[in-house]
Amino acid sequence: MHSTKITFIGHATLLIEMNGVKILTDPILGKYPRYLFFFRRRWKAGMTLEQLREEQIDAILLSHSHIDHYHVPTLRKLSQDIPFFIPAGYKNRRYVKSAYKHFTDIHELDPWEKEELNGVTITAVPSNHPRKCQGYVIEGPHTLYFPGDTGFFEEINEIPKHFPHIDVIFLPMMPHFRYFRNLNPHIDAPEAVEMVKILKPQKYAIPIHFGFYPEFHPLRIPNKFKELLEEEGLEHLFYLLKNGESLELSNDGA
Repeated sequence: MHSTKITFIGHATLLIEMNGVKILTDPILGKYPRYLFFFRRRWKAGMTLEQLREEQIDAILLSHSHIDHYHVPTLRKLSQDIPFFIPAGYKNRRYVKSAYKHFTDIHELDPWEKEELNGVTITAVPSNHPRKCQGYVIEGPHTLYFPGDTGFFEEINEIPKHFPHIDVIFLPMMPHFRYFRNLNPHIDAPEAVEMVKILKPQKYAIPIHFGFYPEFHPLRIPNKFKELLEEEGLEHLFYLLKNGESLELSNDGA
């Protein structure tokens, strides 16, 4: 019997169902991030708002307040009593209060703080990205690592010390110009391979965050990632989800 289901809605939006608990990450269903009308998404979201509402979400995880992850129009249309997990201190930030006021059950977490939700543990973990970004590790019958946004950083080595058995890691990959590399860090394909070597996922390494913006070759980065994994003998870990596609994990090793 399958105990974990991962649905890729698009960009960094995932619907994760683990032992009946449904968790939504960085929800954005619109055609473009708020205010960036020229950045229309290349592929439409894998679920409609109506479909998402029918899922009866149990928790929302927000990694940070960049507008391609923090989408006020989407958040305001979700049920206000959904537990909303955010980085500590976010609730009092002027530019994000408008969305947070919509929710009545807000959980602020510092890195390494954790909470349990119906048998599933959610732990905040560090990331390397502006706006006090943080990732989350979700533990139940399987362990999943969602970084939000991140560039490569030394503290990534601390994560496997806390979580030595991670089943699936999501890798926010994005092409970047050298000028913006330090200002707005994201991982590229070689750095994603280094993260795989450090975190040692037992099942899959799944690229996310690509193809939202008007890239000329939206699959170039995940394809390069796959190629580099093959060179390291790690190609069995690569798994590419299309928008709206689901992956199911079972307890028997599949």
